[in-house]
Amino acid sequence: MKFGVKADQDKDTGQGGGEQFIRYFGEDGAYTLRFLQPFNEWTAYWEHFSMKFRCSYPCLANEEEGISKDECPGCQLATSDDEGDQREARGNKKLLVNAIRTDDERSAGYVDLWKIPGSLREDILFNNARDKGLSKREYIIIRREKNGRTSYSLDKEDPMPIDLAMYADKLRDHNEALTKAWEYRWNPEVREAEQKRRAQAKEAHESADKAPQVHDGGDTEPPPFEKKATKKGGLSIVPEPEPEPEDEQINVTVSSIRQMSPEQLRRLYAQGGFEAPDTDDQAELAEKLISVLSS
Repeated sequence: MKFGVKADQDKDTGQGGGEQFIRYFGEDGAYTLRFLQPFNEWTAYWEHFSMKFRCSYPCLANEEEGISKDECPGCQLATSDDEGDQREARGNKKLLVNAIRTDDERSAGYVDLWKIPGSLREDILFNNARDKGLSKREYIIIRREKNGRTSYSLDKEDPMPIDLAMYADKLRDHNEALTKAWEYRWNPEVREAEQKRRAQAKEAHESADKAPQVHDGGDTEPPPFEKKATKKGGLSIVPEPEPEPEDEQINVTVSSIRQMSPEQLRRLYAQGGFEAPDTDDQAELAEKLISVLSS
């Protein structure tokens, strides 16, 4: 199946709505990206977010392929009596492109697929027309959250053209990534396999963290303190010889979570080591966090 249309052919009409292997702007701040594809190779699509399975996935509706909203199971959830299903049926516009994030050492040199908010489409089109392409400079996407609403703006760096051909063999396939996200939501076998893989990766990571530290003398010694992520959304830090009172686990209630702003909720996700859903909806963020802490 094919998701989305070429961004330069998108009419920005219709409704609808992946997540796996696709990066997004999860926290406030500036993200400096070098786009590695001309705009006519970007993919424009709608996506849904499933609170039940905590994942985003592309809407199946595709005007170019002659697929209507009636054929998208995500869109059809609008007829459900369940509030969560109705939320999932809503769509958000996205633009997908291969890019490198240049302001983060952890991402240096890595080509990733990034989903760009649809609200930036006109700004990107303007810059694309003015510069006769997007490869002449790096662009800065700025995310701001205020009063429970998230906005995005686009800034640019000074011109510094690059040869896109040098990244040609590193580009990731848009439709393959979107298909993986779709299958994670709608194919139980794929979802179970991926959840198992993630659990194994997490276990391996935790085992590595618990391994004894090797020092210059070749002797092994226990770490001076132990840092644990708890399922209550806090960090318990136990230094030697006694714990610091101010570092004790933070306890929250269901009612307090539902009263927090999206930014406060994202901090709790990060503090507990959980992945926040790709949404700015305060209710979705709160209910998912309650679900995670209750499991």
